[in-house]
Amino acid sequence: MAEEAEGTMGRIRTALAAASLTLAAAVVGIVPAAVAAGAVHAARAANTTGTSATSTETTTPACGTVPAGYATCLARVHHRVGAEATSSPTGYSPTTIKKAYGFATSDDGTGSGKTIAVVDAYNDPTIAGNLSTFSSEYGLPGCTTTDGCFSRVNESGGSTYPATTSGWDVEISLDVEWAHAIAPDAHILLVEASTDSYTSLFTAVKYAAAHAQYVSMSWGGSESSGETAFDGDFTSSDSFFAAAGDTGSEVIYPSASPDVISVGGTTLTVTSTGTWKSESAWKTGGGGCSKYETASKAQAAFPSYDQSGATCKGKRATPDVALDANPDTGVSIYDSVENHTFGTPGWVVVGGTSVATPIWAAHSAAADDHVNATFVYGPNIKLYDITSGSNGHTCEKGYNLCDGLGSWNTTAGSVNGATSGSLSFTSTSVSMKAGTTVELSVDLSKSQTSKVPVSLTSTSAGGAFSATGGTTFSKTLTVTVAAGTTTASFSYKDTVAGSPTLTASSSGWTQGSRSVTVSAGTPISIAVSPTTASLAEEATQTFTATGTDQYGNTVPVDASWGTTGTIGTVTAGPATTTTLTAGTTAGSGTVTATYGSLSAHATVTVTSTPTLAVSVSAGSVSSRGRTYEVPLTAKVTGTSGGVKGAKVTLDVYSGSCSGSLAASGSGTTGSSGSVSFTFSTSSTGTYCAKATATASGYSAGSGTATFSVTATSRAVRR
Repeated sequence: MAEEAEGTMGRIRTALAAASLTLAAAVVGIVPAAVAAGAVHAARAANTTGTSATSTETTTPACGTVPAGYATCLARVHHRVGAEATSSPTGYSPTTIKKAYGFATSDDGTGSGKTIAVVDAYNDPTIAGNLSTFSSEYGLPGCTTTDGCFSRVNESGGSTYPATTSGWDVEISLDVEWAHAIAPDAHILLVEASTDSYTSLFTAVKYAAAHAQYVSMSWGGSESSGETAFDGDFTSSDSFFAAAGDTGSEVIYPSASPDVISVGGTTLTVTSTGTWKSESAWKTGGGGCSKYETASKAQAAFPSYDQSGATCKGKRATPDVALDANPDTGVSIYDSVENHTFGTPGWVVVGGTSVATPIWAAHSAAADDHVNATFVYGPNIKLYDITSGSNGHTCEKGYNLCDGLGSWNTTAGSVNGATSGSLSFTSTSVSMKAGTTVELSVDLSKSQTSKVPVSLTSTSAGGAFSATGGTTFSKTLTVTVAAGTTTASFSYKDTVAGSPTLTASSSGWTQGSRSVTVSAGTPISIAVSPTTASLAEEATQTFTATGTDQYGNTVPVDASWGTTGTIGTVTAGPATTTTLTAGTTAGSGTVTATYGSLSAHATVTVTSTPTLAVSVSAGSVSSRGRTYEVPLTAKVTGTSGGVKGAKVTLDVYSGSCSGSLAASGSGTTGSSGSVSFTFSTSSTGTYCAKATATASGYSAGSGTATFSVTATSRAVRR
């Protein structure tokens, strides 16, 4: 239901309750008398609105402006004047956001074992129910206090919650619901500060840092010279995220702290199917140069930190990164606080850098990354470099004060900066038998301050990986090289004999590869090829023995050879091949190969071959001077008459056919099976002509003829 409506962003359906004066009075009316003045000033400022695309649509800051020393929440509600909150969501859904940015397919996990702390001011008494409704609508896992997924404490960790004030309930619903949406298996810890003063909020931040790995702060206030005193609350062991602001070209705190990730805003456009289409700057997203904070080493060292239009001269520049924040392309949240600033309870569409901040925190938890300035400005993640639009600062290529380095976008982004180094496999050579497992490791050329996930693949169809000592193997595996180390171990097995290549890859690193030699295993069967043969008498045939292991790999085997029946003889072996010489009589039998307890055979038939019949005839003798010429004809006959194409050799001897060779010749029979020769001699006497013929499918045959040459004779005498 939510997915079907996502193509029509910028048409929110909640309403401004009444005119500004009435609105302010209504807000103050729900704040208990005990609430500090900071709460009242925030509520009174909540009547600020900004007109968007049409005159009937407004964007309303949830919490309004605040004086020095206080922070405002940075959620902005998009709605139509006179309309109420809708009964079903109409903004971008978790599925759309994750699909557009590639989060659904790029995460190592879903935040299991991690805690995301959401720090906000005041109380949202219905947050547990809001989160339940949100999860149910989008098919997310339940997240309740009962199952331990969600918990709520005050700024000191207690269960006495602060007062409720209009506006911050929207922020709390946004932060909690979207942290759960992006990291559905993470624990969500909501820490509610007593007021929106920095004193209360940073008391809550201290508690959050002590009980979570990721801290989301969707709020901020104007900079002051005393802000650096709070920087010490951002411990190096945690990942902190702060909204960059919603007023354009502004710098707010704590976003300005170099110890947090400042999250700016974009306008995300998706296709009708929810995939990423384009992204540009959100015109009112915060960004600029801090007056009081110094840039982190990682930011100051980034190549385009000081480019034209983003020159902060060593001061902290905001934002670092960005994500969707434009209320016209906002996300849906569910808020059920009665009489809140933006109409009756229900579904509203919300934007602001408050949206981008918990999404960045949650995706960091889902990816199990320790995200700080070193991580963001290094070649660790894919960022989409936004170069269109402006927030008062030009969106230049590279780092800019418009959207920082860009959006965390594994769909359209690329890795920033030069490669961190190269990957390699520690083992210099790998040889293994099919079906066995070897322990290997992948190595970084240098250690990193953050963990490095490394993807492993093999070109072998039978190759598979597992964590070291694991029993479950998969075609691919991602191993993690822990921060400060250079090596991660894994197990590899293969069932296909050959020389596959293993590849290790990670964003920002040069790939590493290693060839593996996989030999076939022990054969479980053998075969002889060819499996059948038919030979003529005395003909030859070569046979080959091969084995097959349990995975279907071919194994050469040195077999012992033998025969049965009267088919001829073979070389006994052992050898992978043998040659059979057929006997001189027809018969049948087998050629058998034996390898250990395995054996196989080929069936052989020896067939008799007919012998060619050859006759020789001599014609009349003629003379030319002292030379006599005798025409000789050889006739070759087979089972069906004359044999065409038979090869004939004719030898003529003096006297008998055992006499001296007088002449030789050769030829091929024609269609009648005959071939003619002419014998020339100057000597009279008796001669013997012998013709020998060969042809395919026949045994050789021969025939003779005796003739005489005399001085007076003109005819052949037999």
